[in-house]
Amino acid sequence: MRKFRRLSHLWRENLTRAMVDLSSASGDRFIISGCHQYENLEDLPSVKNNLTKLVEVLSDPAIGGLEFEACTVVSQPSSPGVLLDAIYDAAVECTGTLLFYFAGHGLTSFQNGDLSLAIPATSPERPYTSVRFDDVRAAVLSARKAPRKVVILDCCFSGKAMVGSMAGPVDLAAHSEIAGTYILTAAAETKTALAPPGEDYTAFTGELLRLLSEGIPGAPEYLSLDLIYANLRDSLTAQSRPRPQQRNRNEGARIALARNMRFSRPGHTGDLDQRVLDHIHAAVESEFDAEEVRRDMRSIHLPYRERVYSAQRLAIHRPQLKGDCVSILEDIFNTTDASGSDRVTALQVLAKIEPTRLPWVCDRLIEVAMGSDSRNFTHLARENACEVLQKLGAQDAAVAGYRVLLADSNVGLGRRVLTAQDMVYYTPQATGDAIEFMWQSLEDAQLSDGERINVLRKICAASPEQIPVASEMIENLLKKIKDAATKKAP
Repeated sequence: MRKFRRLSHLWRENLTRAMVDLSSASGDRFIISGCHQYENLEDLPSVKNNLTKLVEVLSDPAIGGLEFEACTVVSQPSSPGVLLDAIYDAAVECTGTLLFYFAGHGLTSFQNGDLSLAIPATSPERPYTSVRFDDVRAAVLSARKAPRKVVILDCCFSGKAMVGSMAGPVDLAAHSEIAGTYILTAAAETKTALAPPGEDYTAFTGELLRLLSEGIPGAPEYLSLDLIYANLRDSLTAQSRPRPQQRNRNEGARIALARNMRFSRPGHTGDLDQRVLDHIHAAVESEFDAEEVRRDMRSIHLPYRERVYSAQRLAIHRPQLKGDCVSILEDIFNTTDASGSDRVTALQVLAKIEPTRLPWVCDRLIEVAMGSDSRNFTHLARENACEVLQKLGAQDAAVAGYRVLLADSNVGLGRRVLTAQDMVYYTPQATGDAIEFMWQSLEDAQLSDGERINVLRKICAASPEQIPVASEMIENLLKKIKDAATKKAP
């Protein structure tokens, strides 16, 4: 599998030379750090899952393509020096993109209000036991040969502690800019970055992982940080969760973090990641190790998505083993351990490798899309099922599924507006229904003026005929916001 991952990354580089991106596997260095267990602060169990899954996604050859040796994981650092040394070591080696990610408690000094990152032995009353962000900034800036620097912090900036939250009142985006870098934070001043009890990941990182793993419909081939931020902001706000913040300098906003898993070129109906895999499969056919791929397909230790793609590879290159592949894909769809999106992907691959199962696959996808499958698929997984139905030619079923999702009052209005946007992209024959829903959503009294502007912009993107009316409403709302701000000014 090492050769397969390396070829995948090289092909990714050839496709992205024109873009500011994470280009060279040998030059990039990522430091992924977090603390889930504390001696003097509340534990944050989901942070441990954050680190594992983030490394998995960034290392996925179809998504991030990062070589394993380019990534340093610092979990539960025993002292500030351990974490800072990891950053300095990476900074010395980095000639591409230097990325630092931290999840855990964020604190502020009672002496000067400066931000610090809490490690397991941190005592809030003793600032020297935490990692000062000024020191992190200096370590990142020491990477003089790295043209791109990215900092992602999943910690909160509110002084009010709550169960499952990460506390510390400071606005990082306003106080910790690093020249030439992109800063992405989980929340703003006075807001908490949630680690909801019972959820696998923290709110911010969980949404980031979903976005990277599943892509953005209608977006470009590669996901830049500004596009990632805009979608994180919309989706988290729609769930009534803290709104992330960002700052960037120079070309920081254009840095591409991952391939868009929902990208499809005009005239093509296949997923980009599948075309990439097909290209790589053809390149390595002469050295294809069927037994190794078969072991990967059956391994309970590998992520379900990788097992799905291993089954697909095996079926393509060794048709005589197709029966085993079909059986594994059915098992993955039927397990409740896999995410809903991975289970839908298993159905999509099953239809591809065994066309005779298409009616059965479509029946299962319809059950998922309509919510009649009793295994509690998420709203997003049901959206994915609609998308796959459209790609498999079941247009009417896809439209029917989207309509059911739009009517699902158990899901936040903002999330359903995003569903309407997907509906326009994947089932253009139902654009009218989607636009009608977006117009109706504007009547919700709980929407802020900013949220109404976002909905109106989506209407403009979906239907040029709506631009005159929607644009006038946007201008009026912007004027209202500006007038309100003027009145508040001293």
